[in-house]
Amino acid sequence: MNKIILLLITLLLINTVSGAFLIDVTLLNQDPDPVDAGDIVELRFKVENTGEFTRDEVKLEIIPEAPFSLYSGEPIKNLGVLRGDQKGRDAVIADFKLKVDPEAADGDHEIKVKVHSGATSWIY
Repeated sequence: MNKIILLLITLLLINTVSGAFLIDVTLLNQDPDPVDAGDIVELRFKVENTGEFTRDEVKLEIIPEAPFSLYSGEPIKNLGVLRGDQKGRDAVIADFKLKVDPEAADGDHEIKVKVHSGATSWIY
């Protein structure tokens, strides 16, 4: 049975003209773990604004690439306003369900996410 391992860049550093701010995106867990080819996996991400500036209209988008595809729901989660220094218990949780291709090869597979804030977005 093929075992699939999910990888995610856990720290997103973003600089803007209005000033520097940090948004951390962490993969909290996946269910099941490990993932087998053909499985449906639920991913839970924690999104924190560790910078000092409040960010409006923040959205988190999952970008599934082979061997993953979106199973249910929308690929973009509206997180709303992230206040400056919004972290820890105040962090926002976003979850996505993906389907793993039944013919997926064993190995590590990266999951990309995109953070949108207003008219600006960043892929990680």
